[in-house]
Amino acid sequence: LDDPPFVDKFQYYILNQQRSKRLLKTYAPSAEFLQVLRNASPQRWLIITEFWCGDSAQNIPPLHLMASASEGRIQLRLLFRDTHTELMDVFATEGARSIPKLAVLNEHLRVINTWGPRPAEAQVLVKSLRADPATRDFYADHLHLWYAGDKCKSLEKEIDMLLTSVSQ
Repeated sequence: LDDPPFVDKFQYYILNQQRSKRLLKTYAPSAEFLQVLRNASPQRWLIITEFWCGDSAQNIPPLHLMASASEGRIQLRLLFRDTHTELMDVFATEGARSIPKLAVLNEHLRVINTWGPRPAEAQVLVKSLRADPATRDFYADHLHLWYAGDKCKSLEKEIDMLLTSVSQ
């Protein structure tokens, strides 16, 4: 039998599991943001992801904790990109199947906003690092250092803006 397609990415699964566990232990929404979450309009967050994705490991745990802190106002569901390619293509970022991708759906299951695959500042960093031949092969190392220093502040700010735009 052939190996399953994810075998070559198993090393990322282990690393991302460690990242996720750390974030679940260390991230808590700020007091101000807790109020935003608890006053959010009822909605569903659909996140397209994969277990091997480093950006997913950095963003899904805090998104999960945000949804949990909303006291039921936000329901979160995950879908795997590689088994839902047609859906992923609807939410492509600049033509790429970049993940994680958050789609915010209202109570009628209409998409009212999207976010992803990473905070805007991190996206600029990745584009810059990938464009430079000297850093192209090591961009992920720099990105994860950025995530460690940011401590989910950029993500929280962007989700705060997303929720504020949804409720207007």
